[in-house]
Amino acid sequence: MQEVLWEEFAEAYANHHDQRFLNMIDNGMYLNAFCITAIEAQLSASPGYRAYLNKQAQLSLSEQSLFLSLEKKSLWANRHSSVEAQKAFDCQYGLIIAP
Repeated sequence: MQEVLWEEFAEAYANHHDQRFLNMIDNGMYLNAFCITAIEAQLSASPGYRAYLNKQAQLSLSEQSLFLSLEKKSLWANRHSSVEAQKAFDCQYGLIIAP
């Protein structure tokens, strides 16, 4: 369980031995859902959460530029021009298994 939580919260703590992280695991089972709203502002303001959001925004922008560059290529741009073009596109990008 600790490994799964660490994957989710790694950016908010120094390491998986951080006492605050261990306390969160120990006390998490006692947290009532209504208490989450009480700490929402603290979570939103935390450096780890802000770093996570920044990283997600950067990934989103890099993915967007990838798709924009692919769109300029003929296979991507013409993927719906015919059934054959759609099949070629699907095969190249792993959307279907090639016959």
